[in-house]
Amino acid sequence: MTCPNCNTIIPDNNIYCNNCGIKLNPSEIDNWVNVNIDLDGLIVNANQLTWGKCKILGVEAYKNGNFYEAIEYFGEAFKFEIEDAKEISNIYNELGICYGQIEDYKKSLIYIDLAISANAENFIAIENRIGVKMKLGNEKGAIVDISILFENGKMVPKMWHTLGIALENIKQYENARQAYECAINEGYLLAAKDLEDILIKIDKL
Repeated sequence: MTCPNCNTIIPDNNIYCNNCGIKLNPSEIDNWVNVNIDLDGLIVNANQLTWGKCKILGVEAYKNGNFYEAIEYFGEAFKFEIEDAKEISNIYNELGICYGQIEDYKKSLIYIDLAISANAENFIAIENRIGVKMKLGNEKGAIVDISILFENGKMVPKMWHTLGIALENIKQYENARQAYECAINEGYLLAAKDLEDILIKIDKL
């Protein structure tokens, strides 16, 4: 089918247009059917919608590349009371990731900030925030977050590479060189080309 809003060709059963985000079909939540069972006069809903089921729907939609649909489901989860701060943090983080996928980095940052506020030890969310800050050109903010990972023993080889890029972008070339070398020493060989380039820049200074 063709999206009536942006004319993008999309699968007939898509709930949202993955290009412009317009809703085209009812979602799983719109079509949710409660199943009430009578247990000796006690009516029990055997198919009650919960935040956990909303989260599962969101994860499935995300895996299928349907990010706008995933946003609906993760957002719906917050209509229920969630007592576990880690789960709250994880769902906010998922929302942030989804907004990042549709390149709405400002909203992505808002939700990832909420994830970290709910659980300061959500280091996956901190890694995601680093990526979003880099997309927004906030290298100094990304460096601050990378230092949090370092201080907590959560650095991974890719983060050394990201640190090198951030330092290079703010013209701290010698520090960037050291970060690229750390990335390579940790096995992240994709940093090799950046190391070559930074050495050329340093030689020209």
